[in-house]
Amino acid sequence: MKRPFVVLAVVVLLVVASGAFQPAQAAAGDYLYATYAGGAYCDGTGIYVPMLVESSLAAPLPFTQINYIDGVAMGATGGTQAAGYLSYVGSFGGSIVPTHSVPYTYQIVADFSGQFVITANGVCFGGTNVVVSIDDTSENARNLPAAFTLRTITCTTAVYDGPGGKPLATGEAVKAGQTWYVNPTPVTAADGSSWTEFYPSGARNAYIPTSCVG
Repeated sequence: MKRPFVVLAVVVLLVVASGAFQPAQAAAGDYLYATYAGGAYCDGTGIYVPMLVESSLAAPLPFTQINYIDGVAMGATGGTQAAGYLSYVGSFGGSIVPTHSVPYTYQIVADFSGQFVITANGVCFGGTNVVVSIDDTSENARNLPAAFTLRTITCTTAVYDGPGGKPLATGEAVKAGQTWYVNPTPVTAADGSSWTEFYPSGARNAYIPTSCVG
């Protein structure tokens, strides 16, 4: 089944993907934060990856998107991300021309004028069987919090909005064996449980149980 393609649209076009590229310095206070929203779909004619996007820009920012299927570029699109604060779910990806047999690897790269680059990588096995990995480098526009140290995560856990809070609506998680920058001083929730603030990327920090921090 082929689904209609929406290039992150809210007032203006926007595209999001992931990228392991180093962005240029953005204007002070600017950020663009993208996380996987779930529900990706793919087949031999296209791939569609819903994303939760938050951004705050001092001025409109043009972008380009390129989709790579098994390492081959399959066309480019573009648009402009609006200034001001935006928060919404949109899709990126699009049609594959010519069609391509499943399974295949994909990479979707969105470059926001060199200031932010976000990339989605993964494997399409068909239908909703899609492996998605998001690499959001836009956090480089925000300094690493002072005193945070690099630690190894010892168990797989959901990411929470605060100490003893709720899992993030986007369903994000950290996995055992990963390394993250964390606050070396845990905080205690109202129920007495211990929580550690960590620096995931983008506009804000989040929390995980201290028991999962090595």
